Amino acid sequence: MIFTTASAQPQHTGRGNWPTNRTALLLRLSSSLLELSCSFLTSRCKMVKLIIDGSSLSSKELEYVFHHVFLPPQLPNGDDASPTTELCLIELVRDCLIEFLPEVDLSYHEAIKSAAALMKNIHTSSSLDGYLQEDGVRAVLKQIGPHNFSESFASFHITAQNAGVMLRLDNDLVIFEMFELCPTNGSVYSTAGRLIRQFPAIAVGIPIHIYADDGFQDVLIKTLVKMSYQAVGEAIPKTKKAKQLHNEERDTVDPKIVTELLYGYLRGMGSEAHVSGITKHTREEVLWKQSKLPWRRSAVWLLIRVSLQLTLDRTAVGSGELYKSFIVFFLSRVLTAATDKKMDSEILMTIIVGRRTSRQLDQ
Repeated sequence: MIFTTASAQPQHTGRGNWPTNRTALLLRLSSSLLELSCSFLTSRCKMVKLIIDGSSLSSKELEYVFHHVFLPPQLPNGDDASPTTELCLIELVRDCLIEFLPEVDLSYHEAIKSAAALMKNIHTSSSLDGYLQEDGVRAVLKQIGPHNFSESFASFHITAQNAGVMLRLDNDLVIFEMFELCPTNGSVYSTAGRLIRQFPAIAVGIPIHIYADDGFQDVLIKTLVKMSYQAVGEAIPKTKKAKQLHNEERDTVDPKIVTELLYGYLRGMGSEAHVSGITKHTREEVLWKQSKLPWRRSAVWLLIRVSLQLTLDRTAVGSGELYKSFIVFFLSRVLTAATDKKMDSEILMTIIVGRRTSRQLDQ
């Protein structure tokens, strides 16, 4: 693969260190930790007047968000992804950005508005079958340009290629950034702790006059949409059964169709771009038992996190903390919705608040 995943230092050995007995777990996470965590959330996000309504989320949608965002000890044993729940997650993040806007300093308002526009564009380009839709992609591409600078941010989930493509305006160039989403099963199994990953993998700058050409956009739209639903045999991992090679559906697809083929096409129209990236220490799981496909952490959730962090870090000059503050804000929103739905309150208020607040800033 063009993008490689490095092994993390064993900062955290996963969920195996957490006792399975609920009483023991509650004893380990004392009430003082809860008090400290809640105090941190309040001071960090200024959430005194925050009003969150979780009634719009169904129990299934909330459970999906809860599992993929928080990674609690008990996870499904098979794939639980669906286009509906992924769209719900996108909408939830966008709604939370809108709620977050009045809680931050005025100097950061444009950055939050740009992030909200990014989330809107991800939703607009996505279809109900889990792939890109042509009309939505066209609408998003048309609004990127000097005429609409504050909303010239977009990310596309290239589902069948296990890849993300991010677009943004940078002076007289439109920057395309590409990266792998879900890591391979081997990377997850062989790493004790978190995976250390760099985003983006590669980037290309296209002159704005070329990008704005209708012919260029027509080709780009059809390419992105087709890549989102059509897998390529050479990129699918193989397994040997009965002395024959078969597609291994339980592993992740190599994103080289995007990071090599699409990159090569765009490179011919523009030039390689040297961009500032980010390093993320991500927790991953691959689980399956009596299921066709394994459970793995949401590719859409990773796309959201990477896109938001890159956007906020670049637009909120002088604040490297804005993304982290928003993530804590978002976690509190999900927790509030979960308590409204009467999910297991003991686990919510001990494992989640204590554990995730202390570790989220490293992700």
